[in-house]
Amino acid sequence: MPPEPLSYEEWFKMNRFYMSVGTFEAAQSEEFARRLTELFVSTTAERLTEERVEYFCSGVMSLCDFLFEEAARLPDEAFDNDFLRPCQRHILAQQHIGAVVRRIAFDLLPRKRSLAKSPIFYRMVCRLIGDARFGVARFSVLRYLLGKTGRNDGIDFAALLQDPDFYGSCFTALRRLKDGRFVREAEAALANVPDDDPETRQTIRRYLDLFAAPQD
Repeated sequence: MPPEPLSYEEWFKMNRFYMSVGTFEAAQSEEFARRLTELFVSTTAERLTEERVEYFCSGVMSLCDFLFEEAARLPDEAFDNDFLRPCQRHILAQQHIGAVVRRIAFDLLPRKRSLAKSPIFYRMVCRLIGDARFGVARFSVLRYLLGKTGRNDGIDFAALLQDPDFYGSCFTALRRLKDGRFVREAEAALANVPDDDPETRQTIRRYLDLFAAPQD
C-alpha cells in the first residue's frame, strides 16, 4: 500500500526541514520549500495527467535554476574562501538540488508511482544527468531516480564512467536497471578504487557479482 497522502502543511514542514540545511538564509529556504510543496501537492492531489507531469517537471527545472540564482545572491561573507567562492556557490545549489531529488524519490514517488513511468519525467531525469551544471546532484539522480524509471536509453554511461566520482552512482543505477553491459568498465574501476573507499568498492563488486561471468 502506498503511504497516506499529505496535506500542504505536512508537505511544507517536511520540505522546509530538508531545504533549511546549509548557507541559505531562512527566507530563501522557506521559498524553496514553498515551491517544492506546491509541486508535490499538485502532483498528488488528483489524477496524474500529462499536463500535470509537465507542470511538475517544468517546476522542478525552474526550482533548480532558482537555486543557482539564489546562491549567486548570497553575500560574500557567507563563504570562507575568496578564491573558491564561485565554486562554493555552485556546490551549494547542487547540494540543494540533490535534496530535491531525494525528496522526489523517497517521499513523492511512493505516493505517485506512475510519475516515474512518464516519458516527460524521464526526459527531466535525462536532462539532470546530462548537464554538468548540476554537478554532485547528478549522483542522486542516478542513484535514486533513474532506476525507478526502468529506462536507460539516452544515458551515456560510458562517458560518465570516465569520471571516478561517478562510479558509485552509475553502478548502483546499472545494477537496479539490470544493465550488464559495463562489466569490463566495472573491473577496470574496481582496480582503480583505493581500499580506503570501501563503499564504492562494494557497489562495484555487487554489480560484478550480478553480471560478471563466473571464474573457473
